[in-house]
Amino acid sequence: MVDVTWIEALFGFRSFRLAVVIDVFSRFPLAWRLFDTEPSAEDGP
Repeated sequence: MVDVTWIEALFGFRSFRLAVVIDVFSRFPLAWRLFDTEPSAEDGP
């Protein structure tokens, strides 16, 4: 499962997208990455 969360930083002057790959069975995060813009299917590790 992949979760993409929008995070505001520096009092709203900067925002990031945090993408996390989560194992469905254990709910353990397997990988994460920060993006400046909305990630697409072409963006990868």
